[in-house]
Amino acid sequence: MLEVNHRKIIGIISSKDIYYADSLQQPDRKCDVVHYRHCSKKMEPCIEFHTLYIDLTQSEEELLNSFGRNTRRYIRQIAKREDLEIKFIEQPTKIDLEKFAAYYNKFAMLKNIYKCPEHFLNEVAALEQLVIIRAVMFEKILAQFAFVIDEERVIVYCGCTARLFCYVDPEIFPLIKLIHLFMDYQAMLFFKSRNIKVFDFCGLVVENGRAVPGGPNQYKLGFGGQQAVEYHFVVPYTLKGHLFCWLKNWRNRIMAGK
Repeated sequence: MLEVNHRKIIGIISSKDIYYADSLQQPDRKCDVVHYRHCSKKMEPCIEFHTLYIDLTQSEEELLNSFGRNTRRYIRQIAKREDLEIKFIEQPTKIDLEKFAAYYNKFAMLKNIYKCPEHFLNEVAALEQLVIIRAVMFEKILAQFAFVIDEERVIVYCGCTARLFCYVDPEIFPLIKLIHLFMDYQAMLFFKSRNIKVFDFCGLVVENGRAVPGGPNQYKLGFGGQQAVEYHFVVPYTLKGHLFCWLKNWRNRIMAGK
């Protein structure tokens, strides 16, 4: 469980975020509201979040054999490259985090997605629960991801590859997907060696209870694993907190036309 992001909402509502809890925590009267994210316990109203867990308690042979045939083939193919280096940064410094954010934000701009969550990553790094993994080839960073450690689980929190930077490079571009697969496999082995039991891909697109084929799902499902559901919700602890949640739910209903 991670407790981060203590803040004031609209200047008067004290709040904090709790990530990856197995159950509701004891009431914190210093907070008006607590935002639970990726919680195993369901509390209405909530938002469901689907993800994919990989069991790291398997042997290395069992783990590799649990992958899809193409995933295994690509991993074995790129593993033969002697010029590929996977770097593990277990205690990222401020410079490491700034370098990660700059690389990610370049990708985010091209992809038109949210920028790097630097504040969150800095807080998790301060708790010594953040690991950055980089794939380097031709003296270039071709992929890097930030992993959050939560007790016996590790979460692929955010990251990117260089596929949008080097699509015109005929030598590098065909290798990006293979490098990404190999890096995730090496990450699994790395965290397995540190007694982590679950590798969480942090997201799976699901419709009607089934994973949607293609896209990012196709990449993740190539590693096998088991689908899981987590929940996002807000718990009020004070009168101000209850009023804030009531107004927020009322606004959401209005915007939804209900």
